[in-house]
Amino acid sequence: MKKKFLLMKLSLLLVVACSFAQEQAADNAEQPQTNVYAIVKSGDGRLQVIRAKEVEKKDPALVITDEEDRHTARQLNMLIDIIPFYVDEDQSLPDDNIQNIVLQYDNLIKNYPELKKRLVVDRTKYQEVLDARKLQQAEKEKQKEQALKDFTVEQFVDANDYKSEDLEARITAGAQFKTQYPDTAATIDEYLKPWLDRQALLKEGKVKWDGEWRTRQEIQQIQETRRAERLKTFIEHIKPAIVSNTVATQQTMTIVAIFLVASALVALFSFYYAVFQSRIGGFLEFIMLVVSVIFMGFYAFYVVRIFNAPGLLAEYAIAHGGKAEDGAAPVEIPLDRLYKLLYISQGDTLKDLEKADLSVTLGDAEVNEAINKLVQFRQDTISGSLGVAMEKMKFYTYPTKLRFLQQTSCLGKNFLLRYDLHFQINNDAITFYKCDVYIGDTILPSAIGNRLWLQFYHTLKEVLRAFNVSRNYQLQKIEDGKLTVGYVLPGTS
Repeated sequence: MKKKFLLMKLSLLLVVACSFAQEQAADNAEQPQTNVYAIVKSGDGRLQVIRAKEVEKKDPALVITDEEDRHTARQLNMLIDIIPFYVDEDQSLPDDNIQNIVLQYDNLIKNYPELKKRLVVDRTKYQEVLDARKLQQAEKEKQKEQALKDFTVEQFVDANDYKSEDLEARITAGAQFKTQYPDTAATIDEYLKPWLDRQALLKEGKVKWDGEWRTRQEIQQIQETRRAERLKTFIEHIKPAIVSNTVATQQTMTIVAIFLVASALVALFSFYYAVFQSRIGGFLEFIMLVVSVIFMGFYAFYVVRIFNAPGLLAEYAIAHGGKAEDGAAPVEIPLDRLYKLLYISQGDTLKDLEKADLSVTLGDAEVNEAINKLVQFRQDTISGSLGVAMEKMKFYTYPTKLRFLQQTSCLGKNFLLRYDLHFQINNDAITFYKCDVYIGDTILPSAIGNRLWLQFYHTLKEVLRAFNVSRNYQLQKIEDGKLTVGYVLPGTS
């Protein structure tokens, strides 16, 4: 009984050991390989290449299933190598796998030259797959390089004025190119950098100005600063216009004096002849007497009025009321608008022209302050001791006339000349049609007045020409106490 128990126990241990050995062998077994050559050594030592549908290693055996599903077993230690043979499905294998297979073929052929004839066909097919892929890859690389060359042939030119839509089109095309050729991303990013930078500047509202990219607000601020600096420099260096102080030359006054003396002598002679050297009651003598008396009366009247009229601007202002700033205490009148007008009139400052400069309204006080500061009267020798010389000048505007007052001197006495230049307005057009010339409040004969006016008009043109005003500005409107001038834009009249 005891022996039977020991025998059963031993049998159980053998069963357990056998099961464990089978499980261990199953764990160590490799997965079967399909579509391979099994290179094995035969009993006589020759190498044999078996084209197998499946090869399975079951240590210590090697189970080979051929293409006709026949199973044969060999000792595992007789196996030299297992290598895939070529099938069409292998064309889809990765390059590395095929390269490893070709290398395996090469090693076998190198170590066992007698296998070359048997293996070279499959090795060649695998190599042809690699070569075809390399050729295809080379062609793709060639196409990619040409596409990259074609895409980047349009280089960014910093001086070009690119539109936002043009930049966007180029950037979008670059993104599509990177999607098609991912390995060109770094090259395309480098190429697109200036395009992206320009697009970013445009999106910020910047434009290229004076060699730098700035917003329009920055440009406007810089322009205003520079304009102010140029205007300040102009004002600091502005020079007064120096014009002749001659109102009437010594020659003219000599002729007038001779004429007046001769007229007076004729009148006196007529009076003397009529009273003392003729028969009383003669008709001719009576006419001569009347004419001589009338002439001397008017002559005396003019002389008295002229020589007793106010000769200073301040006296005239007090005597006539209104426009009395000549008699008031001096007040500093700002000339900002007028200085700007003179600055723009220089002719090379069109870039500094603003909308406000197209029409400028100046008051009488501004014009007179400008005359005081910007006009100097040159002491001409042609005036002589008998000539009439200008010392001061004032300007006033009225609804129907412009008035110029001249404080002059002759033979040590002051005389006030007044020029009333009359105008009329038709369809906004200003037409000057008459100039009355006065000494004080006494109007002068037109022959003398016109001569004086032409001399004064020449002086006015000389002042305007000195500051280039007449070329760039024209008179637009005249009102009581002010006038408006407008800038003449190029190509307009």
